Amino acid sequence: MTRMVTRLQAQASASQPVERTAVPSIGDQDIQAALQRYLGAHGLPADAAGNAAAKPIDVAAEFAAFKGMKTNSYWSNQDAWKRVFDAGKMDVLVKMFEANAKANPNDPTAQMQLADAYLAYVQLDQSKGPTLGMQSDKVLDRVLELDENHWQARFTKAVSYSFWPDFLGKKKDAMANFDRLVQQQENMPISPEQSQTYLFYGNLLDQSGQTEKAKEIWAKGLARHPGNAELLKRLGQ
Repeated sequence: MTRMVTRLQAQASASQPVERTAVPSIGDQDIQAALQRYLGAHGLPADAAGNAAAKPIDVAAEFAAFKGMKTNSYWSNQDAWKRVFDAGKMDVLVKMFEANAKANPNDPTAQMQLADAYLAYVQLDQSKGPTLGMQSDKVLDRVLELDENHWQARFTKAVSYSFWPDFLGKKKDAMANFDRLVQQQENMPISPEQSQTYLFYGNLLDQSGQTEKAKEIWAKGLARHPGNAELLKRLGQ
């Protein structure tokens, strides 16, 4: 009898619903807050986890802002380009520049802005290099067709060629464009960015074993840009 009672008690217990502890739901805001706390605790920037912390942006407004700049190159506007990239809108923005260049085929500025957009994308996503690098080169050729003395287009082309893989044989083209720029700058008002021509050209010559010519170029640059720290360093002064 005792055994039967025990068995019935066990069956009754098994049939009772098990009390479960409620698990609070976690929303996007909770996750975002936790992410921000983690990043802050580890001294990381708010966007260190990629697009998770990126804010929505108005691509049309960004495009208008870029168009109004003296230059929209990546190196002059890194924060602006990175903001668009982090928001996942680079493809959309680049298409806007492409449409603008297509609508203004004879405008060097529109073409140069497209080339800069391509190169900015490459800086932010190296996987785009093989495709957009070639496309930007073609656009730069178009700029120079429209204006053979377009300083920014020739400088950008020269610098880009200096970083192309050696097997493509673009180093000679880079030097030819830098040499053209040196001659061109002698007939132009002096501007701070022109010092980079002498610096890059001299570096390229030095890397190719033409040390003495490199020093000549650096010295020529220093004569036009006295006190330039980078040129002084190259000349050991």
